[in-house]
Amino acid sequence: EDMMNRRELLKGLVSLFIPISVSAKEGFDEFYKQRGREFSSYSSSEQKAFQEYLKELRKEFEEYLHIYWEEFKNYQREISKVWEKPEFTTRKTWVSYSSDLLCKKKVDYEKGKIVISVIAVSEEKAKNRLEEEVKNLLTETKDVAFQKDKFLQRVERRVSKLKLSKSSTLDAEPVVSDVFFPKKPKVQEVNNFSKRLIKQSKLTVSTSKKGKVYTLTFSFPKGAIFRKAKKCKPVVLQFSRKYQVDPALVFAIIHTESSFNPFARSPVPAYGLMQIVPQTAGKDASRMVYGKPLLLTPSFLYNRKNNVMIGCAYLNLLWYHYLRDVNNPESRLYCTVAAYNGGIGRILKTLAGTTKIGRAAKKINSLSPQEVYRTLRTATPAETREYLKKVCERRKYYLTFISEV
Repeated sequence: EDMMNRRELLKGLVSLFIPISVSAKEGFDEFYKQRGREFSSYSSSEQKAFQEYLKELRKEFEEYLHIYWEEFKNYQREISKVWEKPEFTTRKTWVSYSSDLLCKKKVDYEKGKIVISVIAVSEEKAKNRLEEEVKNLLTETKDVAFQKDKFLQRVERRVSKLKLSKSSTLDAEPVVSDVFFPKKPKVQEVNNFSKRLIKQSKLTVSTSKKGKVYTLTFSFPKGAIFRKAKKCKPVVLQFSRKYQVDPALVFAIIHTESSFNPFARSPVPAYGLMQIVPQTAGKDASRMVYGKPLLLTPSFLYNRKNNVMIGCAYLNLLWYHYLRDVNNPESRLYCTVAAYNGGIGRILKTLAGTTKIGRAAKKINSLSPQEVYRTLRTATPAETREYLKKVCERRKYYLTFISEV
């Protein structure tokens, strides 16, 4: 009976995590403080159990950050021994190095451009290597690319050992080939494409500490980003329905966050199409999905289905919990978009001068949707202002996109 009471207590403690949360862009310190403040009315035994849980949560978050930055610095040092100006994956670009580090591939999903550089002793050898690297790129799948990424593998191996972590497997979807080919290309198609590209392209040459660098640059075909969007359509529709959020909004957020870069990453760190931060939004959304907060590893968040599922669950929390008392759906939309980027606390403070949800909602309800939008576009940080504008504009396009067969 005592054990059952303890389980019920812990279940109740975990259930408190949904109403008071922070967005994917706010830090754990604020996450910690908010929960501590809201728990002041509970009994001493409940408070003690709650504080113990928070300590464990904070400890794992700090360990996660330590692992991430330690491994990143180690990887950066390795790359710097070969490349004078190392480049790394960002939200909109995927950067991959060969095992010998003599080849660097950069895919810019926002600009629709691919740059492949190799260090070689002659132009002839460079062209041969470049042709092989183009073939590799056009046949590479996410699961294979993830296994070949030294940095991600080191982070994954260590983070997956943490008590609250949850890992997954990556699907075998193409990283780039779906941009160039409507379906999985045959070997001969890839070979012909690679040979033709090398033959028709002019290489640029520069020098590095390891020798001459030969660089090949080529572009995506027109409309490539929407080919990526179509690949995501079944998953977006599945989880937008499940969590009752606007699929056009989900698409607009993916487009703005990552430009459909399957390996999107930012230094927060945030991962994947919807740029989920494991230690904040990832924890809250995983509570909704799995019944308890979890620390989501890179492998989990680079799985497209998982990433969209967690992103939709988080939008559900924003729309139906934090902003549930905002009456006008247009106003609520603007607040949701801005909060996804800038944090719910910051948005409420900007609009209402308070982070208390009930009081803030009353103030927001006194404003017209146009006034809400105008305030968010003038009083929030520059990043949030532009984010709100881009997402709202892109959502209009995707309203038509999702209705297409």
